[in-house]
Amino acid sequence: MTTLANFRTRVSAKIGLDNTASSADQSLVDSWLNEGVVDVLRETGCNVDSTTVTPGATADYALGVSVLGILDVYTTSGSSDSRMQQLSVPDMLELRRNGSSAAGPTTYYAMAGTDLMLFYPTPGASDTFTMYVVPKPTAMSVSSDDPSSASLGGVRTEFHKAIELYALAEAADYDDDGSSAQGQRYRERYREELGRIRRSLNLLGRYKQPAAVLPTQRRRMGARRFNDQDWR
Repeated sequence: MTTLANFRTRVSAKIGLDNTASSADQSLVDSWLNEGVVDVLRETGCNVDSTTVTPGATADYALGVSVLGILDVYTTSGSSDSRMQQLSVPDMLELRRNGSSAAGPTTYYAMAGTDLMLFYPTPGASDTFTMYVVPKPTAMSVSSDDPSSASLGGVRTEFHKAIELYALAEAADYDDDGSSAQGQRYRERYREELGRIRRSLNLLGRYKQPAAVLPTQRRRMGARRFNDQDWR
């Protein structure tokens, strides 16, 4: 496990910052480390959780939970479960304008900003929605805080190097005189580490393999990689 105290020591020692308790440098390192946790989660989706909401008979619903992304949603209406399709907000509004009288299970959703979910058709009063999300973590603040804890990010210990590299890139930019480009080098290593995390998740079965094709189709199928399309 890597605690906040461990991260502070590593980053400060490598860059030459003041790690005295409550110093200005330590506060900056803490903020970069917490930004790193959020960025790793957002870029890789390495921690996914499920949450269930019952919005009631409303077309627009404020989630009330902090998430960095939504991977998938399905709705339960009575005894029927249906996977939902995500639309852009303009497409959702156009759909509503052209089919305002539609009834039946909710088929589509859109995210307006980071909190407001738009539904179509309007859910029934007792319909529930199960969402698979990347939760937004609570910021680390105490020396013993560990980003592998669920509330602090749920980032597995073997992925903690990426958090450190993110903070090192920011710290190097802050401390650099502009001539050595040390921040850019750390940033390149950070991107490489993100790629390693994605490959590790791929091996763990995080990404669905494409359907098999007939030999006559003569095309190779590779593992699906995580990208922005996973959030749409």
